[in-house]
Amino acid sequence: MNIKAIKFLLFATLFAVAMVSCDDDKNEDTDDEYIYYNLLVVPSQPSASGSAITRDMQWKTGDQVAALNLLYARDVETMTYDGSKFSGRMASVSSAGTIGYFYPKSVLEQTTSDTTTVHVDYQIQDGVTVMPYLAGEEAAIITSTGNAESELNMQCINAYATIAVNCNGALVNDIVHMEISAYSGKLYNKGDYELKRLTYTTLKEGNISVKSPGLNGVARIMMIPTDGVALAVTAVAADGSAYVGKMLKPSVVEAGGEYVFAFDCQLEEGSARIGDYFYSDYTRSSEYDETKTLVGIVYALTDYEGGDINPELSVSNHGRVMSVVDYGKAVWSFSATYVFDIPKIPNFGNVDGSNSQGFLPENAMEGTYHADADTKIDVKLDNLGRIVKWPNAGALSDFNGRHNTECSDTAVNRMPASFRASNFDKGGLSGWYLPSAGEMALISAQCSSGVMDNKEGFTPLSNFTYWTSTEHSAEKVWAVQPFNGRVVANYKTSTYMVRPVLQF
Repeated sequence: MNIKAIKFLLFATLFAVAMVSCDDDKNEDTDDEYIYYNLLVVPSQPSASGSAITRDMQWKTGDQVAALNLLYARDVETMTYDGSKFSGRMASVSSAGTIGYFYPKSVLEQTTSDTTTVHVDYQIQDGVTVMPYLAGEEAAIITSTGNAESELNMQCINAYATIAVNCNGALVNDIVHMEISAYSGKLYNKGDYELKRLTYTTLKEGNISVKSPGLNGVARIMMIPTDGVALAVTAVAADGSAYVGKMLKPSVVEAGGEYVFAFDCQLEEGSARIGDYFYSDYTRSSEYDETKTLVGIVYALTDYEGGDINPELSVSNHGRVMSVVDYGKAVWSFSATYVFDIPKIPNFGNVDGSNSQGFLPENAMEGTYHADADTKIDVKLDNLGRIVKWPNAGALSDFNGRHNTECSDTAVNRMPASFRASNFDKGGLSGWYLPSAGEMALISAQCSSGVMDNKEGFTPLSNFTYWTSTEHSAEKVWAVQPFNGRVVANYKTSTYMVRPVLQF
């Protein structure tokens, strides 16, 4: 081997060693960047009365607090309770560093302090679990190796309320659904908590839905602080009876506070019918009530919430609602990357058990079709808008839109149609979803047959194609064209309209 070859080999070896060393430095945390840190946390609310939520609170071994350096980007560190204090490590700083803390760590989705925001969502609760969210910050001196210690009072950022529902002097038992709304002032159900400022930002008004079977007259909920709100409540019992009540005057809700709101309710008379107005407080009426917030129109009835559509029912306390407005246009899949066969959603290769596509009647009560209907789908409705005849196979047999939507990846940058439907919050309500092919076709047939004519506040279906949540294949999803009744499978990257629906 000549001298040039030896020099080249030696240089290559040294270069490789240097690169490995660089990789090691880049991928491993060095001990001098972090020190061990002990944190004594006292959950409290700096007020004369203290915090009702945390008054009797005791840490459990394994509880975790998130710690973030608020001055510069750094990984979120985890402090774990060991029975006496929270322990972990903390990045050292050249001088006193402002450290932000949040409990519980499990709800903090961020992994770095680039975004020091906690997303608080109280839209759907179980009426039982009430957890305090605590936040605080301090100027911690963490500059040397070894151990550092500090003590911190963390303030509670939410409130705790007991909702008691009474009728004729007795608690209403076996409640399966409770809808809490504001008829005066502001009730917030979502918001961002900014750790740098220790305050809420971008608060969003809306209802709080309590969904937990068998509540015996009382629900416990978390609330976001508000300057003043007068609440209304609708409680639905297992037998479908609806009880409605209001607070007599507004109440201020403060962080760390504990409140008892008792409602003297009246039994809501009457059951829902197809075509009834549906309001944000879960009540409904055959005549439009302009004092309430209209969110939808009843298009089907069921024996219980979430049950199958029962065409034999003319009245019921449960059913399905279509929104009074569209939620705009969207693609079903954002790009080819997200075009794939979704597990748990069945594929339907035909529209009615035999035809690859077809046309709904122009008037499903009279059995008349559009002039260009070359393939007629055998559908018939009675004069109440109930199903008399409907395909029992194919895409139109799918009435499981809520299941389909729940099984879809509803991230906005993946499956926007499902995202738009499931994040729809007309009237502050939750639980909206993208209708299945059967549901959207039924809505289209009812609208074209005059069932929804002249409804106050109802925006008719547009002269555009509407998405459904029923898959045809990995590449296509079923869509409905209300302007001519056509039901056809189209590519997921197409742009069509979304009309959300809801179960009650």
